[in-house]
Order: sequence, then C-alpha cells, then structure tokens
Amino acid sequence: MPRAPALPILLAVLSVPAVARAQPGAEPAAAEQPTAEQSMCWRGHCGPDRPRRFAVGIAGGHIDLDDAGEGHQHSILGRVMIAHGFAVELELARADLDDSGTAKTGGLAIDKFFLTHRRLNPYLAAGAGGGRLERADGSESHLGYGELGGGLLLRGRRLALALDLRAGVRRSEAAEATVAAAMTGPSDDEEVDWERDRYHRARLMLLLQF
Repeated sequence: MPRAPALPILLAVLSVPAVARAQPGAEPAAAEQPTAEQSMCWRGHCGPDRPRRFAVGIAGGHIDLDDAGEGHQHSILGRVMIAHGFAVELELARADLDDSGTAKTGGLAIDKFFLTHRRLNPYLAAGAGGGRLERADGSESHLGYGELGGGLLLRGRRLALALDLRAGVRRSEAAEATVAAAMTGPSDDEEVDWERDRYHRARLMLLLQF
C-alpha cells in the first residue's frame, strides 16, 4: 500500500497553529492582571509592606467650640499603617482657648486610607480621647471627647503633608462642680455635673515617614 500521502497530511496538521496565530482577526491572549500588591506601587515602592509604614509629625490648626469660644491647637502625633489601608493614630495636643482656658488632651484614632498609586490619598477618621481643662479662673476639670472626620494626605518619598478636618463633642466637668470640689473635697455620693460642647477643628499636619 502506498504511504506517500501521509507526509502532506502531517505537514498540514503542524501548520494549523502557525496559521491561527497569523490571522489578523485572532484575539490575543488575555493580559495578566496586576495583583493587589502591585496596584499599590508608587515611585518604585511596591509590595505588601507599603501600607505598613510608620510616621511621626507635628500639627497645628484652629479649633472652634460652639458655646465656649475658639482658639489654636498644636499637637504631636504618631501613626502606623496596618492592613487594608487602616492606620492607628496617637495624638498629644494642647489647645489654647480664648474663653475657657487651656485643654491638654491625648487621643487615639482609627484612620481608613483609600490607597492608590497617586500621591494624593483621601481618608476617613474616627477618634476619642481625654485630658484636663485648665480654666482661666485657676480651676481644673477632666474632659473627654469623641470625633469623626477625614482629610487628604499628600505623600512624598519621606515627607507627607495632610489637611485634616474633624467634628466632635467634648464633655467636661462644670465649673461650679470643680470649685465646690476644691472647697469641700471629693465625695463619692456627690453627682458630677457635666458640660457638653460641640466643636470643629482643622489641622495642617507635617509627617516624616519611615
């Protein structure tokens, strides 16, 4: 039986993939999609450790209490980035208020950053803290606060600049209660009167990242 036709058939089978690749209407192979870690690359910094970065800095700005005047606030802060764009922020602040004295506070906040490959990253924040209020008449009282807000962070290689806006409620012991406690001494049976003030504050922050 003649076997000569087998050679043309074999050549035809081998040439099918090459013809398919040469056809202009053939769809190219799907491009490999970047991973979540690669999508967070910025200026050559990639990898899972990019959002886990430390920062320390200073901040200054204006604080406005609806019923207790306004003033200027200065603070030092530290921030550590954790997984999925979340950060923990620690702040030690001093606010010099025109009508109600000086407030020295310490607080903790949780920030949610919307990380992109761009330099400008928006974020949301929720925080709480407490401290002491030193009134102009010489009396002192405890205070606590809770707040919500957000801002925009402009990232550099080592430095970052942020505009931060927050609104909250501050609770402090009433001035009459602190005077009475100073004259008669503390009493476990005495109910403390508290004053509540709503406030807004705006800060400009300069951060060193490492």
